[in-house]
Amino acid sequence: MREPGWIAQVLISVITDKDKFDTIETSLNQLIDKNSDLVMDTIEESVNYYNRNQQLVFGAFLIVAIIVVCFSLINLVNTTITNFLSRKQEIGMLQAIGLSKKQLIRMLCYEGMIYSLFAVLVTLILGVGLGILCIQIMRFIKSIIFSIHSHGRLY
Repeated sequence: MREPGWIAQVLISVITDKDKFDTIETSLNQLIDKNSDLVMDTIEESVNYYNRNQQLVFGAFLIVAIIVVCFSLINLVNTTITNFLSRKQEIGMLQAIGLSKKQLIRMLCYEGMIYSLFAVLVTLILGVGLGILCIQIMRFIKSIIFSIHSHGRLY
């Protein structure tokens, strides 16, 4: 006899041919219906569960990424405008000694491209590194959740 308060958990794994799957699943469901202490999860249910969770996490990361891109673009425009306004006197001197409007536009475009190229390089380097780190963390968390979810279930 067990002492009161103890819970026994047993994991039973059933492997079968595809043509016998429906018959065995029906038999197991009948057995489980007779005993409320038994629970059955199939591999298909577990895969669907984790796919839904993965899509939810992906959607959340996608929303965060879109917000970050929007703020980055706003920051780029703000930096460019602030840079231009703070250099107004310098640009005026350059125009006074013969800088044409076409040359000024070209100079500002090159500066913007260099700034953007630097930002893209830093983003790629940090993004790839952090992306790999996030994938490793998600795999670790997924393995923990899968072991917790499948522990004590009837398969």
